[in-house]
Amino acid sequence: MILSALLLATTPVMITKAEPIPLEKETVPRKGKAKDKNGFYIGDQLIVPNDIIDARALPQLKGNPIIMLTLTGEGTERLTEATAGNGFSQMIEIRFKGAVLSQLVLGGPIRDSVLTFSVSVPYQKAQNIAAEISQKQPLPESTE
Repeated sequence: MILSALLLATTPVMITKAEPIPLEKETVPRKGKAKDKNGFYIGDQLIVPNDIIDARALPQLKGNPIIMLTLTGEGTERLTEATAGNGFSQMIEIRFKGAVLSQLVLGGPIRDSVLTFSVSVPYQKAQNIAAEISQKQPLPESTE
């Protein structure tokens, strides 16, 4: 029993499942908290453009495109705080402009500065969403 708890406490955080919801679907924020219709939220945590170094859409050979966010130190702290209250295998919503972009099932708090999540929109729309979230164009792929 103690060994099992120890293993769970030291297991690396892994996102086990992403379940995107169509962008057009409006849902009511949980726990009655008012949310800015124009804000980007991970759980109940507002992530502002200054928290984001880079945001880009990545096409997938099969399935929906992915949005990849690279966060600043403060953004990473907000992400960790947003995911810390969730126990093992808890779901968290990623929302933008009042719509659910994606839902993630977490294995524990996310402490990494890069977050990827699937969105159920065409690739071009995913690129536009990424640019709107960060309020800037993606960084160049190469510095050469």
